[in-house]
Amino acid sequence: MIFLRFLSFLAGAMILLAPPLVLADVHTRNLSGWAVLRTLIVLAVVAGVFFYIALVGPRMHRSRRRRTLGGILLAIPLVFGLFTLATRKEPQVLWASGTLMGLAVLLLIGFVFPAFMNGDKRRMRERERLEPTSQALHGPS
Repeated sequence: MIFLRFLSFLAGAMILLAPPLVLADVHTRNLSGWAVLRTLIVLAVVAGVFFYIALVGPRMHRSRRRRTLGGILLAIPLVFGLFTLATRKEPQVLWASGTLMGLAVLLLIGFVFPAFMNGDKRRMRERERLEPTSQALHGPS
């Protein structure tokens, strides 16, 4: 699990660092300011999803709310990845999108899905109360 958390943190960092390097070669000079702003917001949201999984991953098994939120958040990179695969033609963008989709599926399988499988755990029993100390051992009080 620590490897998946590290991989998620690395993906979040790469999402924030790699697009300026990749998009410098692609024809982006004709984009309007709103298109660039929209792209930056989407990149920040997707990076935030991977940072959330990296930070909260181990605690997801115990909390149904965190699991549900993690599953919903991991759907965001999957939807944007499918949209990117359907609309773009640049090989670098397609490779990056496919890699992030694969990582999102891996994190979904690693953190969110196993907890739903065994969410039927029974509650722990209450601790037994300690019996009062026997007077035979300690003598009369």
